[in-house]
Amino acid sequence: MLLNYFTISSLINALTSLCLCFFILSRNPRSRLNRSFSFFSFAVGFWAINHFLAFAILNKASALFFHRALMAGAIFIPTTFFHFVCIFLCIYDKKKSLILLGYIASFIFLFSDFTPLFITGVSKKLFFEYFEDFGPMYHPFLAMFASFTLYSHYLMFKGFKSETGVRANQIKYILIGTLIGFMGGITNFFLVYNIPIPPVGNCLVTVYIVMVAIAIVKYRLLDINLAFTRVGIFIFVYAFVLGLPFLLGYKYGLWKYATWLMLFLATLGPFIYTRLRRQVEARLLAEDFRKYGILKRFASALARMRDIGLEKLLKLIIYRLVKTMEISCGAIYLSDEEANACIAKAAHVLKGREGIAAVDLPQDNALIRFITTHRKEFLLEDVQRLAAEVKPKNTYPADNPTAHNGINYPEVIAQMRQLNARLVIPSFLDKELLGFLVLGEKASGRPYSEADIEVLLALSGQASLAILNALFTVKLRDREKELADASRIVEIGNLASSTGHQLGNVLNNIMTAGDTILDNDPIMDTLKNNPQAKASFEKIINVIITNASDGDQIIDEIRSYSRQEGDRQYTLVGLKEALDKTLRMLYIQINKFQNIDISINIAADVPPVFASAIGLQNIFVNMFNNAYDSIQEMKEYIKSHPELGLNNYKGRIAVSITCAKGNVNIHLVDNGMGMTVDIAKKLFTPHYTTKASSDKRKEIKLSGGTGIGLYTIRFLVKEYGGTVKLVKTGHLEGAEFLIQIPVPKNGEKEV
Repeated sequence: MLLNYFTISSLINALTSLCLCFFILSRNPRSRLNRSFSFFSFAVGFWAINHFLAFAILNKASALFFHRALMAGAIFIPTTFFHFVCIFLCIYDKKKSLILLGYIASFIFLFSDFTPLFITGVSKKLFFEYFEDFGPMYHPFLAMFASFTLYSHYLMFKGFKSETGVRANQIKYILIGTLIGFMGGITNFFLVYNIPIPPVGNCLVTVYIVMVAIAIVKYRLLDINLAFTRVGIFIFVYAFVLGLPFLLGYKYGLWKYATWLMLFLATLGPFIYTRLRRQVEARLLAEDFRKYGILKRFASALARMRDIGLEKLLKLIIYRLVKTMEISCGAIYLSDEEANACIAKAAHVLKGREGIAAVDLPQDNALIRFITTHRKEFLLEDVQRLAAEVKPKNTYPADNPTAHNGINYPEVIAQMRQLNARLVIPSFLDKELLGFLVLGEKASGRPYSEADIEVLLALSGQASLAILNALFTVKLRDREKELADASRIVEIGNLASSTGHQLGNVLNNIMTAGDTILDNDPIMDTLKNNPQAKASFEKIINVIITNASDGDQIIDEIRSYSRQEGDRQYTLVGLKEALDKTLRMLYIQINKFQNIDISINIAADVPPVFASAIGLQNIFVNMFNNAYDSIQEMKEYIKSHPELGLNNYKGRIAVSITCAKGNVNIHLVDNGMGMTVDIAKKLFTPHYTTKASSDKRKEIKLSGGTGIGLYTIRFLVKEYGGTVKLVKTGHLEGAEFLIQIPVPKNGEKEV
């Protein structure tokens, strides 16, 4: 067996290729990308192992067999490489026919391989005892090899020009690696055509396979310049570590001393390499290290920021991050439970760059689902890789448009592109999504490195704590305001109760005086001779008594309504009774609801609900007042827009109560102003109001405007185990609300 540079390099190529073949396949056998690379790597490995045997065995018959066997691997190299490139570039479906054609051609060449049509025999060429001689089928094979290889590199170059960031870096690794490998590999063809150039480039095939494997396995690659710098330092150090002892032994024959020197230098080698690498990288990455330092100091400062305000804090974080890292654009999204969506709270764009499309993302959005499933930072390229690993389907069902694990990867990719998002860093509080950071591509066009992402993760952690503190402060202030409002309402209730008591005494005195007058014989006797005057007098006194009695009843209603919720008893309450009392309360407000059509429709099978009678009145009063205000705003809008032709507009409020599926359903519909989608999302947020300024409210006689009406409604309805939601609305289209309260269970009467 002959061992020299050519046999040893072939053996190294074979071992490297076959090991990487099985390693990459074992990493993810279901991945189409990994499988296609493994086929390609196996073809190279099969070629290389037979290449080793063909050159190592000094026997003509065996040499001929192994030369034909090595060509069996070479025949499939261009096709499997093209197949891999198409999957890597996500163009497999477009090139499927060409891939099939390549495999058909490869099998045709394979069938002719062990015949004189492909290799006629072996003969001595240069210093090789046996080297193959081509047959007539060798020429079309070489044409196919060149065509598929060149076209694959063209596609990669085209993909590299259209991509940015990590994806571009991956393509660059593969493109440079395959160029090196194929340039080394083509040196095997010269001697076939009797061109006196030996296959000196064999050793480059290993470089090529390793670089492609790295590009697949390691998604966040080093910048290619930095990678080559590290390789250069490594080669320099170990050329010195191995070369100096070899020179000492080979030239001077001092192999004993050379061995000890090699052991000594081999021990120092890692330390020398590490020191040189750090010094060189400190120069190359000086600007990056400066940026990291700024962000680390800023992250530390975030923990000390107090009372800065949530909005200002978010703007400061995204501004500092985008400006320091020189990122084209960035945005911070926070989860909003009220809107059931993630809302873009702050964004910043570098001058002259395209910004983040700051749109609100519902919780059922594909991107949000992916974030909550993935639960860690990810790049656009990570999603593309996952999409490439999913076996393609012919169609996606309309009712379930998912690609894998409930995630529609093409939709996630499309949404990230729409947002100009290159990197997403989420933040979770236990299992709940607090929010996430969206970053565009770097202004330099370079990919995000591991060091970049590590620093950004550290900043994100500190920012999350600062945001939580700010959110807590906001909620604390809101709570303080709610308590102040509640305290004020209690005081008003106490005042109303006390005043009502005093007025009740006055009205009782008036009723008593009226009864006394009617029962006073001397007074009535003076009028007995004038029956007409007597009748008029009695009528007037009765009117006074009746109005005083009505006034006393109204005061009782107000005192009852102003009673604190804690004093109220939860019982089975009839909705008709609660509505009747509400309407009596509303009609007390002079000239308010008299010009509005109110219709009440309660189904016969609607049972009482388990609630507080006063609480239900509170709900209905707030709902009717909101509807009234919407109608008043609509009237004002019509006055200022006569072109609408709605001069005969009249306000309508319709209440419909039914029972279905274990719930009492209360629909309240008005034909008022309505609202836009953006306003509707914030409708139940405390202290958020859609109503005009205080002066304008007085002018058009609107109530409320504090922003706690609907919040109070939702709170009370939730207390009764129910829900409230806005069913339908639109600008100038009115609004429809649905309140659902569960039907009481059997035996449930009172708490």
